[in-house]
Amino acid sequence: MNRKTILILLSLSCINAQISRYDAKPTLAVFNFEGKAISDDNMTILLDTLISELYKTSAFIMVEEHQINEIILEQKYDNLDCRDQGCGIEIGIILGIKNIIVGSFEQIADSTIMKASMINVKNRETKKLVDKGYQGELEFFFPLIQIAAWEFADLEPPNNLLKKAGLLTEEKDDDLFFKKWFRWIMNQVTSISDRFRKNKKDDAEKVS
Repeated sequence: MNRKTILILLSLSCINAQISRYDAKPTLAVFNFEGKAISDDNMTILLDTLISELYKTSAFIMVEEHQINEIILEQKYDNLDCRDQGCGIEIGIILGIKNIIVGSFEQIADSTIMKASMINVKNRETKKLVDKGYQGELEFFFPLIQIAAWEFADLEPPNNLLKKAGLLTEEKDDDLFFKKWFRWIMNQVTSISDRFRKNKKDDAEKVS
């Protein structure tokens, strides 16, 4: 097989892998959130935290902001700073995006609240609503935002995030340990039982 043939085969393999990846995952765009009594800098950090964690879930093909802006400028769409469901769906239709997320961050005294919705663009239905709130310093709100990303992906959040958010107690850790231990014991019992039945069958065949 010559070098040119190998390169062609590799290219086809990459293309097929890309097609499979796009077929398996829905596209998702996160639009700028509304800010209520919260600074622009904090808004950016909070939203970036959500988007970054959505990438980590590997559940979506993320459509980035610069990609959205390039296309809607080409289409001469007049609302670049989209922050609500209505324009989000319009842009989603233009770009052919399957899902969008819109929402808001709000600070009331020492409490921070996030309300966000994942919308199916085609049927305009809300697929998931997430409402998170924390009373205290802003830095301790970040694990809740990260957990929200996994909820949007319909996946179980990692234990380290649950611990950071104070949602995984030592008791739950112990329960998890005993479940793993019990599963291991049952696997050993099953394995021994299978070997016993096999030996018994082999002995019966030898006698016959």
